[in-house]
Amino acid sequence: MAFSFKKLFKNVSTQSTGNTGTVVGIDFGSSSIKVVELESREDFVALKTYGELQLGPYAEESLGSTVELEAEKRTEALVDVMRESGVTAKKGVLSLPLSMSFITTVQLEHIEGQDMDARVQVEARKYIPIPLKDVSLEWTILPEIKNQEATEEVLIAAVENNAYQGMNALLNSVGLTSQPTEIELFCAQRAVANPATTYAILDLGAATTKVYIVHEGIIYKIHRVFSGGQLVTAEFAKQLQLEPEGAENIKRSSDMTEPQQAALQSIYSNLYQRSFQEVRRVIQGFEQQTGTEIEQVVLTGGVAASLHVQQLLRDRLEKECVVINGFSNVAYPAFMEDTLKDIAPSFSVALGAALRQVQ
Repeated sequence: MAFSFKKLFKNVSTQSTGNTGTVVGIDFGSSSIKVVELESREDFVALKTYGELQLGPYAEESLGSTVELEAEKRTEALVDVMRESGVTAKKGVLSLPLSMSFITTVQLEHIEGQDMDARVQVEARKYIPIPLKDVSLEWTILPEIKNQEATEEVLIAAVENNAYQGMNALLNSVGLTSQPTEIELFCAQRAVANPATTYAILDLGAATTKVYIVHEGIIYKIHRVFSGGQLVTAEFAKQLQLEPEGAENIKRSSDMTEPQQAALQSIYSNLYQRSFQEVRRVIQGFEQQTGTEIEQVVLTGGVAASLHVQQLLRDRLEKECVVINGFSNVAYPAFMEDTLKDIAPSFSVALGAALRQVQ
């Protein structure tokens, strides 16, 4: 199985490796599928095309709904989004949703001379709810941030074999050559390419909110909160007395009425208040444990584009919060700048997946 940590900690570069060609990065999320095609030229990497399709209609649900599709429908959605966006690449990198993987950090007592791999295997059984024979497991010892001679912090990641094989089958079903699959959080990290020494990535998705804490290019902390944009759409539809699809369209619109804006702002505040408090506790816990300040919070995911959420986060976290623009890592026509800046939070995972192949 092509799953390893070998490329996880490499810095993102817009410089080409010298291998020309195209690759498509694919983010199969809970509510939509996104693709980003990059072209690697002699001395730079260029954006060729991108696209997104909502998945709700493929399960006879409304726009913005989170759904689980059968293999046939997943293939249909991927074919449709590639056709409509004009993807021509024959190589594809498919991000693996965090929900299909198991990833955590653990602290192990430092015991000189003991087999670390055997100890990690024992520890992993406490966190992975299925037999280890059914997963591919990788681990790495994290460099110390704060001197802790008695313990070692270990990052453990496992991917269910059936999930991995299903992703490869999806790529093969549309004629794409499969490249190493990568867990979505590492795709997001690659797209961020943040110059800060220590920062947090806050991924605000349709079903979940995820926070990753990065220090010197390495992810040290992963935490999930089960709240997302779908709840906002449902509550917005209820208050406006609309179907969810109508509420989703208004939510995405840039010309809402003042009452609609006020209602949406109130909904974001009510639904995300507890989640953002939990995120703040995670950040403060890391800072207290390591004695290292998180310099910046980088926002990604579809919900991150909302100005209401951005302001709410700044108030709750009391940190500098910036919205990701991963497209700044690649070349593109100048007239597309405003559009790409607006959609960048939604496409960070797909972009990061494609960047893996052209680094």
